[in-house]
Amino acid sequence: MMVARMNEEATVHRVYNTWNNEDDLIQFTYSDNYPPYMKTIPVDDRKNPLSIFNFASFAETTALLFIQPNLLWSKLRNLAPDQMMLDKSMRSIEAHNFRLHTEARLRAKTDPNARDMYFSKNVGLRRDWYTDTVFGQQQFTGTNPTTITLASSRWRDEFMSVSQAQGRTDVTKLLTESSGNIYVQDYSDYRPSVGLSPEDDIVCQGRYGCSTVALFHLEPEGQLHPLAIVPDYKGSMGESVAILNRRIASDVKGNEFPIGFVMKSLFTSLTHILLKR
Repeated sequence: MMVARMNEEATVHRVYNTWNNEDDLIQFTYSDNYPPYMKTIPVDDRKNPLSIFNFASFAETTALLFIQPNLLWSKLRNLAPDQMMLDKSMRSIEAHNFRLHTEARLRAKTDPNARDMYFSKNVGLRRDWYTDTVFGQQQFTGTNPTTITLASSRWRDEFMSVSQAQGRTDVTKLLTESSGNIYVQDYSDYRPSVGLSPEDDIVCQGRYGCSTVALFHLEPEGQLHPLAIVPDYKGSMGESVAILNRRIASDVKGNEFPIGFVMKSLFTSLTHILLKR
């Protein structure tokens, strides 16, 4: 018992000393525009960049961009629901994504060089891809972790007007009292970027896109919780549809975000790429 207690105390002592070593402390840097991020990485958690990034995939993508760009664009388009798909339900889109991934895995078994963009796992393969938790987490670790910013007074005011119009005093209070922790994914510039007016449809080769704006609350525990989403921003909230999450916080039980609109937001980046073509 004495030996066990001594070992336990020694372990606690080592942990305490480790956390009091400035090089090993988890420290955060704060910015006026971006979510908090790590200032330093504890020694035990530091990794060589070669062990973090898959440079083979990077090289393959680069080669496609400069050598076979048409092949890359065709694969990107193939991710979207096929025009021949009669059933445009979320279940069909899930099955479409799963089929592309499964077929890529089967091809790679016989030909390792046949690995393509469908080979790797993606968020659509998760059973809980549509939940608030995954939707929020994807803003940090998904396709656009560098575009989420602290919500400006303009966006806070616009969403506050929506919350007041919809009688959501809880959202109004949160936007007022936690303004320093409200973040936005702002794709409202899609239409002007391609020369469209606010009332114009975003359409390319029979596929429709959207100009999404999503609002989030960075909770004290570090979880990014979606508060509201505008599936297609058309110049003002008055001309757009704004949906407020029924769950004001991640620990509140209730219905998850509307699946269809979350999927639209997840596909916004792909739509942007297709439009640029």
